[in-house]
Amino acid sequence: MRDNRVLTDLFSPDYFNNTDNNFFAHIIMARTINGIGTTFYGKCKFNADDSFITTKWVVLVFIPIVPLASYRFIEESSSSFEVVDADIPLEIMQVLRTWLFVALLVFGLNLAEKQKMSGAGLFLLFGMICAIPFVMRWFAKRNVDI
Repeated sequence: MRDNRVLTDLFSPDYFNNTDNNFFAHIIMARTINGIGTTFYGKCKFNADDSFITTKWVVLVFIPIVPLASYRFIEESSSSFEVVDADIPLEIMQVLRTWLFVALLVFGLNLAEKQKMSGAGLFLLFGMICAIPFVMRWFAKRNVDI
């Protein structure tokens, strides 16, 4: 009989060292190689227990192309998450906001090229665009009943 541990270790080397992991850890985990693969983008619908909904995407050069599924996670540390609920419907508003953000970046690139922006103007334009998700997340967290 084949030992599945070797295959599993390719995807998550720490899995067997941590007894708290559940079955969903391998299914839900995202992986990109040279910007191609799957990753999680977005955080919305925060709860008082610090859980949030995020969406798993198929990405090409780190650009979200196709949403696969949404999950509710709790952030245990800056690089570790626990799955709270893996059986939730795709969060359509989060998908639309992610695509809108990508469209704004493309629009900003196009505008910068047409206006021949450089230096401070270019930095200000992309700084404002890149700040949008952080500002929206701050407002969403602020509205949570704690």
